[in-house]
Amino acid sequence: MHTVFLVPNWFLGYDVFLEFTFAAITLLASIMAFKVYSISGQPQARLFGAGFLLISLSYLVQAVLNLFILTEINEAIDNVIELVTITQVNGMGVWTHMILFLSGLAMLTYMTLNSRNWRLYVLTLALLMVAVWLSSSRLYAFYILSMVLLAFTALHYLLNFLLHKRVQTFIVFLAFLLLLFGSVHFTLSLVHSVEYVIGHLAALVAYTLILINLVMVWKHEQEKG
Repeated sequence: MHTVFLVPNWFLGYDVFLEFTFAAITLLASIMAFKVYSISGQPQARLFGAGFLLISLSYLVQAVLNLFILTEINEAIDNVIELVTITQVNGMGVWTHMILFLSGLAMLTYMTLNSRNWRLYVLTLALLMVAVWLSSSRLYAFYILSMVLLAFTALHYLLNFLLHKRVQTFIVFLAFLLLLFGSVHFTLSLVHSVEYVIGHLAALVAYTLILINLVMVWKHEQEKG
């Protein structure tokens, strides 16, 4: 995705490392959520785990794609055929990342609705995919839709915190607020390079908070058991 963002030269390589880190952290978050589910039996924990597993896969695709572009584009700069191949691979990679990421966010949003009707999730995801596909600027559409889903999820946790005053709920709210903040900056990074760095740093803090929170919940559930 280096080919669609304005990336500061000094940040090249660091972003790939952070994306692999995001993939690892969100995978751990998914595992912890499934562990919480195995103890508590809460369906929300299972959906949380599934959502973050999809998000982890999306970051893995993004990291591998950016690593491929970073290592291959300099060698292919004088070869038009190889440049075309890189462009095609980039296009498929971007689409795969967007589908997996939106699938994960849609799963998290579906979780907040406390619904057991899977058709609602499928319908939401289908509408998201159609909206991105029909957009004249698909990457902008992807980030705008991501922001809507993140804002909805953050609002859910904020209202939950105001109702129950639990520290864990506030941590999750803060994490999704940071992810929303990061998505805004990723959108701006299409025209301003520094926003790309800010978006990555915001996401790093957010995913770390979510993982810490899940570890806390898991320990609490173990003590209850």
